[in-house]
Amino acid sequence: MSSRLVSTTGLRAGGRICNGIRSILYVIKVSTYLFDLAIARRSVASSTTAQASVASPDSIPSTPNSPIIASVLLNRSPVLTAPLTPFEQAYHDYQARVARAISNPFPREFYFKKGAIAERQFFIEESHREKEAFGDEFGESLLKDLEEDKTGSMNQTEDVVALPREHESDRTGDVKNLNRKGDRNLYLLVNSTDGWRLPQGPTKQGVALHTAALEELHSECCPDMDTWAVGRYPIGVYQPTRPGSNTILFFKAHIFAGQAKPNGTSIKDFAWLTTEEIKEKVAPEYWASISEMLSSR
Repeated sequence: MSSRLVSTTGLRAGGRICNGIRSILYVIKVSTYLFDLAIARRSVASSTTAQASVASPDSIPSTPNSPIIASVLLNRSPVLTAPLTPFEQAYHDYQARVARAISNPFPREFYFKKGAIAERQFFIEESHREKEAFGDEFGESLLKDLEEDKTGSMNQTEDVVALPREHESDRTGDVKNLNRKGDRNLYLLVNSTDGWRLPQGPTKQGVALHTAALEELHSECCPDMDTWAVGRYPIGVYQPTRPGSNTILFFKAHIFAGQAKPNGTSIKDFAWLTTEEIKEKVAPEYWASISEMLSSR
């Protein structure tokens, strides 16, 4: 029995050695094949280079380089929140009433001296808030314990009035004012010899595309604007159907301060417009290429 086990173990060890030798031979064979393939490719490449150097310049086809136009989609973000829809306003009022109904009473005895002017002012303002939340029949109970103000001190306080959402430029129709349409996105549009378009210009060799776009923006609309490019990659492309036209790449940027000033040569006028207003200014083909880049509000 022991001799059989020894013979079986020896056979297994011999099989493992044979498998190892086969693996080594296979690796050597593959390495030799790859080495021969690399030598063959190098010889083919050297012969091709030699033929190309001998060939005449007339036999090499020349492809003219078409310059790329870099354009800037300069955006002024909204400075006001969007107005609420009737449903949103109703939901907001309902949540305000619920929050006011379940909130703990304000400890006015801790913060105000009884009979002080500050306490009276608090009662008056609190009654107004109760009426706005629950109706005119609420809030009167807060004023029952108040005495008549004989000194007139309460009448000297000024009510806090919120500024109107509509700017003066909205009433006058001034499309060059950056304060117009505070709840909308505005985009800079310039009027050139080709009509209304976004600021643009040809790119230069060795200059990054987004850098060239900002340089052309400052060249056409004055460098007094504080702008920031969102990224280095274009957000859109426009390929005109007219033969010989250049491809236009669009880059998005934001304005933080300053104002556009046309250079007076290639740019005649400018305007800060919403998406709907831009559609009325530009050509239909141009609008089809930039409409997806503009915000709906």
